[in-house]
Amino acid sequence: LAAQEAIYGPDNVNNSYTLDALGSCHFKAGQYQDALQFYTRSLALQEAELGVDNPENTFTMFEVGRCQMALGQLTAGVQTMRHSLALQEALISADSPELCDNLNRLTEAELRLDHPEIGRAHV
Repeated sequence: LAAQEAIYGPDNVNNSYTLDALGSCHFKAGQYQDALQFYTRSLALQEAELGVDNPENTFTMFEVGRCQMALGQLTAGVQTMRHSLALQEALISADSPELCDNLNRLTEAELRLDHPEIGRAHV
C-alpha cells in the first residue's frame, strides 16, 4: 500500500483495490475494527471519484456493513447492507444469482438485529 500511495498519492481511487484486499484479510482474521478502517477508507476514495451512490461502490459498501455487524453495530450494519443491495439491484436484476450470497448475509444480519441473542453468525 505504501508503494502504491507513493506512486498514485494517498487519495487516489486506484488504492481502493489494495485497501479492499487488506480489509478482506483482516476480516478473515477476525480483526473487524482494522478491516472496517480499510474498507471505510476505500469507500471514501470510491465515493470521491465515482459519487456516493454509484453501483460500482457496492462491494466495499457491503463489506463495511459486514464489519459493522461483526463489531456489534447491528442497526448500522443492516442499513449499510440494505443500501448496498439496493444499489446492486439497480445495476443487475434483483433475481440474479450474483445477489444470492449478499441476500443470505443480509437475511442473517436482519435476524440478528431482531434477535441479538443469536450471536455472530456468518455475516
